[in-house]
Amino acid sequence: KKQEKIHRKNYCSNEIFKILDKDYILKIVKENNTFSKIIDPQSLIIVGSKNKNDQSFIKEEVEKLYKSKAKEILISKTENFSQILGVNPIGIKIKDYKSRWGSCSSKKIISYNWKIIIAPNEIVNYLVVHELCHLIHFNHSKSFWDEVKKVLPEYKNYRKWLRLNSYKLYL
Repeated sequence: KKQEKIHRKNYCSNEIFKILDKDYILKIVKENNTFSKIIDPQSLIIVGSKNKNDQSFIKEEVEKLYKSKAKEILISKTENFSQILGVNPIGIKIKDYKSRWGSCSSKKIISYNWKIIIAPNEIVNYLVVHELCHLIHFNHSKSFWDEVKKVLPEYKNYRKWLRLNSYKLYL
């Protein structure tokens, strides 16, 4: 299979960035009192920059916003699915993994790659459920997959999507 060419971001105004299933438009504002933020109702990512062409600064700001949004989304989803599964993780961490989307430690700490929020909502749900199910079965046995299936009967489609499309989840 030939993977399509990845178009790296230019970090310029009006460029589209994804969070879950939503497109956000990047607006770069050259004002001293503008703080970088994500505004959900208007689907905007606003980055305050002294120099509108400082690509590395803008990229850094967008990345910071994504990490903060990832923390908010993933903590909320983890809490919701924990109740459904009847599990209780000790902690939730947001990390910058190179080649994994999440992990569950033997100390019951769940870690997620912040870039997962670029994926569609149901893929993020799958990742959260997958990691939480490791609190029930600390392996990938049939019993583990049966737990995942109880919550997400379509999990195989999500797993396949992640395998085929994870190379697109980048900033």
